[in-house]
Amino acid sequence: MRRKLDLLGLVLVNGMWAGQFVAATLAERSLGPLAVTVYPMLVSVLLLAFFLKRERAAAGQHFFRPQLLSRKTLGRFLLLALFGMVVAQLGATAGVYFTLASTASLLTLTIPIFAAILGVVMLRERLTWMRAASFVLALTGAALISHLGTSTLRGLSTRYLLGDLLVLSSCAGSAFYNAYGKKLLQDFSELELLFYSSVIAVLFLLPITVIREGVLPANFHLGWSAAGGLIYLAVFHYTLAMVIFLHILRRLEVTVVAISFYLIPILGTVIAAIGLGQHIGRLELVGGLLVFAGTILVTIYDAGAASKTGAPSAPGVGNVLVRLPEERVER
Repeated sequence: MRRKLDLLGLVLVNGMWAGQFVAATLAERSLGPLAVTVYPMLVSVLLLAFFLKRERAAAGQHFFRPQLLSRKTLGRFLLLALFGMVVAQLGATAGVYFTLASTASLLTLTIPIFAAILGVVMLRERLTWMRAASFVLALTGAALISHLGTSTLRGLSTRYLLGDLLVLSSCAGSAFYNAYGKKLLQDFSELELLFYSSVIAVLFLLPITVIREGVLPANFHLGWSAAGGLIYLAVFHYTLAMVIFLHILRRLEVTVVAISFYLIPILGTVIAAIGLGQHIGRLELVGGLLVFAGTILVTIYDAGAASKTGAPSAPGVGNVLVRLPEERVER
């Protein structure tokens, strides 16, 4: 019974992550991309502080760790927050300001491929033919999803292409968060990484948001749909989805968790169709299948690596960094 509840919870979590693009689209009817990014994150930081306090208290430890003040650790958190959290969240939110939520959902399939390439660049892992082929397939698929070439004839390329590139930068940022954040997992829990990197991201983005967009726009009128989008991002996407996910992860096999991430683009396109009336065409479908094929290739390779390291990366925009408990690592 518990396993069935965990599986249902996993579907629910992926649904929460999948809905972020529609929520951001609705919120951007009243606010700019910066505000839609930073204000939900600010609320999320307060909520995450509550959950982190409970986690630390259960372990009989203080909320704040003194090693955070060391230059090396602080530098790592700064890199993690700026090049991971800020790029991932701002890229996703700003991306749907220019492109379609359904298109953005399909592009999230590129995250495992970006993670594999970063493994070659950052961790000096071997560039296999599977990784090279997956990257080529992903680039081809992303070009088809973005209507690169055909949209130029219709005068649509500039706006949509900019949005798609921003979403792809978000996927790369999420992959960087997963790859680089593993260094900090030796001393900090996943929830601590999420909380402290979010705090730094908010401190960085909030002044820029106020300068660029103001505290509130001059013609501010927050409708119900926009307010709902902001609440969804703050409570469900940034906070509850992560807390529930980390709780479920302690009991489910890592392979089951990894497979469930493929629900994100599927659910994302369904939610975009229902909530915004957006549908994917044949070209986007072919592109999505190519990216999916590339993702399968790189997942097959990384499946062996994950069983050795016990640290799979979740392909969902939202900076999901997970670590398999030591006693469950396959030897």
